[in-house]
Amino acid sequence: MGLFELFSRRNGIVEQTDIYIYDIVPIEFRNQFVNIITKIFSDFQYRTITLSSTFWEEVADEVKIEMGLLNYTNLNPSLANMPHDVKCVMSYFLECDDRQAIDIIDLLIHYHHKYAYEHKFYQNDCAIAFNKINQKFKHHSLGYEIVKNQLIRIDNQFIHSEIVIRAINLLVDESFISVSDEFLKAYEHYKQGDYKDAVVNAGKAFESTMKTICSKNGYKYDVQRDTANTLIKHLFDNELIPSYMKNHIQGLKQALENSAHVLRNKNGGHGQGDVIVDVDDSIVRYTLNLCATNIVFLVERYKETK
Repeated sequence: MGLFELFSRRNGIVEQTDIYIYDIVPIEFRNQFVNIITKIFSDFQYRTITLSSTFWEEVADEVKIEMGLLNYTNLNPSLANMPHDVKCVMSYFLECDDRQAIDIIDLLIHYHHKYAYEHKFYQNDCAIAFNKINQKFKHHSLGYEIVKNQLIRIDNQFIHSEIVIRAINLLVDESFISVSDEFLKAYEHYKQGDYKDAVVNAGKAFESTMKTICSKNGYKYDVQRDTANTLIKHLFDNELIPSYMKNHIQGLKQALENSAHVLRNKNGGHGQGDVIVDVDDSIVRYTLNLCATNIVFLVERYKETK
């Protein structure tokens, strides 16, 4: 008999352990980065050309040193209208490997922040550019974020590594399939800027977690009619959750309901559609992280009380 291969190996299934990727920088993102990071100097080309030229000359020299280059050889014809040093750096950025691309992004962020610190009139343009780049990181599921003058990996943040990734792994390990799907959809909507559906799916994942635990533990409940309030009561009645945590769990339910209500009705009744366009990202992220924290808690309680 030949060597048996598991289904996942035969079908190329890879277990997902994060909602972001870290080792691939797609060409679409690279093109967007080039457009964003070069455009913010366009106004200075006419009134402070010396400052702009000096800046990019310094950047081009530093990239050569850090990347181990003697000179820039392949210049991208699509960048023909850019100043020479800009064209050199960006041509190399478009063709280098993924690790080098991340290093160049980090270097450019450092230099732009340094320039903004030294030239106050540039600070607002720099902040706008960094916000746009952070949006593009999120849209492409790239696990990086610009914080002040530094590029950081999202999985280096305590909440992400200890809560979000832990939730994903717990849901896979315990075969909470429907919960895992809704949980990942919530973050996918968040990355695309669809905040309403992000919160709605987070709420679904929270309810599905409770329903799955009720089913696995044999608690009596109505799969079609029981609301979050009723499901929470089942978990308390069966002592899965300590009674002193009632306000905490109810607080999550209220946060999810209130957030979904605001996101749904912010533009309400005037033909503007359902999705809010000016909500603070931090509020939605807080709601999703709070939901992930509680899902981790419920699944771990289920494991402890089995």
